[in-house]
Amino acid sequence: MNQLDLSINPESSKPNNREHYNWLQQAAEWAETKWGYMRNFPGNVERINLLLEIKQFFYLAIYEAQDKNQHLVGTFALTPDKVDLEQEKKFLQSKNYVSLLKNEKAVSLKYVYVHDNFRDFGFGTQILNQAKQIAKKDHALMTAHLLTPNVHGFYAKRDAVFKAEIAETRAHEEPCTLIHFVK
Repeated sequence: MNQLDLSINPESSKPNNREHYNWLQQAAEWAETKWGYMRNFPGNVERINLLLEIKQFFYLAIYEAQDKNQHLVGTFALTPDKVDLEQEKKFLQSKNYVSLLKNEKAVSLKYVYVHDNFRDFGFGTQILNQAKQIAKKDHALMTAHLLTPNVHGFYAKRDAVFKAEIAETRAHEEPCTLIHFVK
């Protein structure tokens, strides 16, 4: 997994990694076509601007084929989460997840996506595992706000603890389910 590199070479005023700029546009298109309808987002330009605001938290899942060509297969972001950490620790303690009480901050898993052509090859699990490793290294509790219940099974099989039912919490003004990752 590569962190999104959108730095500019000061001498040439060109991107240090042009491919990442192209992949940013692709990620914005994925986000807009897959989730944009939920939030009535104004399109790819605004989505790119939103991703640029979180670029230091945004990751690309790249697959290198046998011919050495690289393909963007998926994305994820780990942004600071504004959950009440003490309240979340109490919730986890009530579920007997005491080991997580050492967490010093919380991060929210967002923009998890695997391109349709690369599904069922384990990339989603790899993305989730990478996100968990980053959160663990930063001593952060990892949460996610799921806008659609059709992904609950995927996360449940991968150690997610579901805190709230649909409509009990909100993300982007949409009803969602708040989950925590415990391993």
